[in-house]
Amino acid sequence: QDLVHGVIPMDEPIRIRGTVVKGFGRGSKDLGIPTANVDDASLAASLSEAVSGIYCGWVSIGASEQVYKTAVSIGFNPHFGNTHKTCEPWILHTFHEPFYGQEIRLVVCGYLRPEAGFTTLQALIDQILND
Repeated sequence: QDLVHGVIPMDEPIRIRGTVVKGFGRGSKDLGIPTANVDDASLAASLSEAVSGIYCGWVSIGASEQVYKTAVSIGFNPHFGNTHKTCEPWILHTFHEPFYGQEIRLVVCGYLRPEAGFTTLQALIDQILND
């Protein structure tokens, strides 16, 4: 398989358009890694066949044309035992204001690794920062 810096490029990128909603609150509070959670209704079609895992791609928010790098968790977050599939992009940019309710546009173009359970919260944080 072809790898680019450890990433498996996707033959067909996943395109997601939705609304940013409040999640479980674990990203910022527990992990120190804030994520933008995409509303479930927008995910039904685009993620029904997506393999759970950690991906990379590009994201834009609201009316802005600015595009940012993102690491994206698609799946069930086994460390926390979620029961439904979520899409949680960690946008590699510091935002000074929340953007709940705004449109989010994602192009997911590379697969990094499968989801995994971790023995400690710190081990999860370390892996996310490594991704």
